[in-house]
Amino acid sequence: MGRACSVIFVILGLGLSSRPMAFKQLLKGGPADGNSGKHSLVGASMTNKAMIERLGSLVDGEDLRELHGDSLSFTFANDYHAELTVQGLSPIATDPMFAQTWRVFCLDNTSLQTCRQHLDPHVCVRTAQTFSEPSDFKEKQYFAIGKLKARLIMELLEKQELQELAVYDGDVIHFRNAKKLDPKMDFEYQMEIFQNRDHINIGQMLIRNTQETKKLFHDVLAEDGWDQDLVNKHKFYIPSDRRGPLDPFAYASKCWHGQTKKNQLVTIHAACATDLSAKKKFYRIYFPEQ
Repeated sequence: MGRACSVIFVILGLGLSSRPMAFKQLLKGGPADGNSGKHSLVGASMTNKAMIERLGSLVDGEDLRELHGDSLSFTFANDYHAELTVQGLSPIATDPMFAQTWRVFCLDNTSLQTCRQHLDPHVCVRTAQTFSEPSDFKEKQYFAIGKLKARLIMELLEKQELQELAVYDGDVIHFRNAKKLDPKMDFEYQMEIFQNRDHINIGQMLIRNTQETKKLFHDVLAEDGWDQDLVNKHKFYIPSDRRGPLDPFAYASKCWHGQTKKNQLVTIHAACATDLSAKKKFYRIYFPEQ
């Protein structure tokens, strides 16, 4: 498309099973004989373009046509976590530019309906594939949706030619609009462990379109394993002075919730809440009336 846009990418359907998913079945979406999607989708030697052509498009370019300027906020979700995702976006959904800078990619028809009920309908877009199975941390479709996340990042960088992505999981609460990627950086991320600068949690990432970042996510797709482990394995493709952590007091995690103050927060990720019930309980801290 040639449009220079930056994308904020939030993930709503957190799901893949802990068993391998056949390549053909992952292309179709959904469970394959109880399989997980931890296995690679394509060969490691494939070019980025060939990889995208083989996997097929998840996104219709028309759904990105009306973006304004160079920023896009982006989430995808299935029905299991859809209510949390739209609730987490609600503090910023009243921004006049929200519909022109956000897309919620919905992995099933029910999540699409939920999204349209609570957010501007222009924001809500159905993906080409369906991943509808309820999936908690490392259960059922959890790993497959992680591969879907990497696949979508590659498609947006390579095919849609977006220049920046801001990627957030669907269990992130957004108190204010997120910052743009630092001009001196190509990759910024949430810490997995408080003050451990080099251990990445992929629930919050800012990504520049470079050969190094595309190689990183190419290999996440091409190799077997959990996407977060693979990002940590291959982060060294990006020079150390071009990658680094987000401010943990502003882009926080439930894992260190007691060390943050609400007035400092831009976002907070419900990491360390490993099932839907625990995530809902955590959300009630910030949405007590709901």
